[in-house]
Amino acid sequence: METIYGANRCVLYLEDPVEALNTLDTSRERGITSAIEQFLDSPRGAFSKSIDTHLWQVRDLNTNTRAFTTWCQNEALNVELCVVHLIYEKQNERDAFAQCAAFDAAGAEFQKAFADRTEAEYAEWKSRIKDQAAYRVQFS
Repeated sequence: METIYGANRCVLYLEDPVEALNTLDTSRERGITSAIEQFLDSPRGAFSKSIDTHLWQVRDLNTNTRAFTTWCQNEALNVELCVVHLIYEKQNERDAFAQCAAFDAAGAEFQKAFADRTEAEYAEWKSRIKDQAAYRVQFS
């Protein structure tokens, strides 16, 4: 996949990453959320790497905070979505990598569902997801 320049973008933090963000101090939270936004702007960036077919690791090198994400696109609607599956600290990497297969499978489902959405389905999903208290979502 290549970046869709000028696309509308969304970052979706699932329930576990939201809980992780709530426990991080301000500098770590700001560091990893900025790294995730940069990843969406440039998925092939130097500080992110592909872990599996549908899974990327985003790294904030300043705070040693990491995230597993999936990058989704719908070219027909000119939108991109970054799904954040997990946020963890570098010292917990072994535990995080033990979950890669499950996150990659979930990422495949997100990519297919997102790519297949119509404009009406996307608008309905967008309005519905904003009301989910367990998630954090940022649209741009």
